[in-house]
Amino acid sequence: MEILDTDILVIGAGLSGLRAACSALERSPHLRVSVATLKKGPSGSSFANRNNALGIQIPLTDSEKNDYVKEVLALAKPGFVKPYLVKIMAEEASEAYEFLKGLEVRFKSDEGGPSRFKGCFSNVERAFVFEDLHHFYESFSGMFRSLGGDFLAGLRAVSFLVDDDGVHGALFADESGNDVAVRAGAVIAALGGPAGMWKYNITGPGQSGYSYGMLHRAGVELKNAGFVQFMWAEVKSGNFVPPGQLFRKENRLAAMAEPFYFGDMTLSSHEEQFRQRNTHCPVSWGLEDRSLDVTLASCRNEDGVVVVQLGDGEWIGVAPMAHSGNGGAVIDEFGRTGVRGLYCCGECATGMHGADRIGGGMVLSGMVFGKRAGEHAAKSVRTIPSKDRLRGLCSGQNYCTPSQREQLAEMLQSDATILCSRACFKWKRELDATRENESLTALAIVRDLCHLEEMKFAASRRSSAT
Repeated sequence: MEILDTDILVIGAGLSGLRAACSALERSPHLRVSVATLKKGPSGSSFANRNNALGIQIPLTDSEKNDYVKEVLALAKPGFVKPYLVKIMAEEASEAYEFLKGLEVRFKSDEGGPSRFKGCFSNVERAFVFEDLHHFYESFSGMFRSLGGDFLAGLRAVSFLVDDDGVHGALFADESGNDVAVRAGAVIAALGGPAGMWKYNITGPGQSGYSYGMLHRAGVELKNAGFVQFMWAEVKSGNFVPPGQLFRKENRLAAMAEPFYFGDMTLSSHEEQFRQRNTHCPVSWGLEDRSLDVTLASCRNEDGVVVVQLGDGEWIGVAPMAHSGNGGAVIDEFGRTGVRGLYCCGECATGMHGADRIGGGMVLSGMVFGKRAGEHAAKSVRTIPSKDRLRGLCSGQNYCTPSQREQLAEMLQSDATILCSRACFKWKRELDATRENESLTALAIVRDLCHLEEMKFAASRRSSAT
């Protein structure tokens, strides 16, 4: 087994991972900082998404910061949130904006300068949008290299190397399937979220999807795992279908012998829900307009596809496609987990948002807590372990075969999207005995969804009793 050495190991070369790596080198230029990534070049949601653009929430004034915090906290239910992390994001947003300007990212602009937009779940024009993500990646990765950092490309993360004293590195598989261990004095996980686990997803390339499983095996506390963002997209092309086209009463559904109108399945009291639903792309977990998505999802066929006729008369098949996650490791203000020496940032960390999040909030989170994790890791690097000690931590590491992963993807798509079927409770029992990263990720998600269903059932019984 090949063993590599570094001072700080960052796993994931997305926006948050590069921000953490650059931050560590800016604070301590003498350190060796390595970024491990599955593939060379742009990858993941940060640098290779379908829109070739990213939005970031940037509250500039005190009033905007206060409003941002209130909006985030209001959207958090029924999820978990740490209000002080939200406040940190608001306070340090301007610094993140200046950093991006320093990278010369290409903001959407008008004659007055960079334009501001409303993010999903927000009525306030507070977000900046920048395009040309290849340019963004080249600027960001170029900065990392200029600071003295190095990429470890072609490595698939398998597990964190942990004992009672904390984390000491990570185990990977190279492109030939051989084990590669990396010894490190601190590890920053920027592995991305779970969306790639679903059969239908709209994530960028190079995402494993199993970060929750790796973190769970390392002993990290997870929250909000079930709160995955889904967007409706056409199954044939994978193209996103805007809510304004999909959620219309005059659209017809082909779920029964005779097509019927979407409006026939809703009440007149849902008028406001139709209006509200057209203001955000992801399916909500906490807003009342979720009932429209539940109605639509209940019309799916055996393949999980809803056949709908849009206003132009065209019949298309749509499905909820996993886009991103709002859960992950519970972190503190420095990105620290409960495992000594292990940090998290980006889409595999949570606490700075809950069940729903404002559009552009994840990019802000990755910038703010990536920076903080890198800085703290740089001043807290520990001595790397001996090779013999490291080898002892590398035994018994597992991940799913392609066929097992395909089965999990089918299961999640069928039973754990907008609707949590009764089969989830069966899956929860079966997955409880597994050890693979993918299976443990699915377990964390399914366990949360089952808990939500149990809470809803208990609330319904209390309501009936009164």
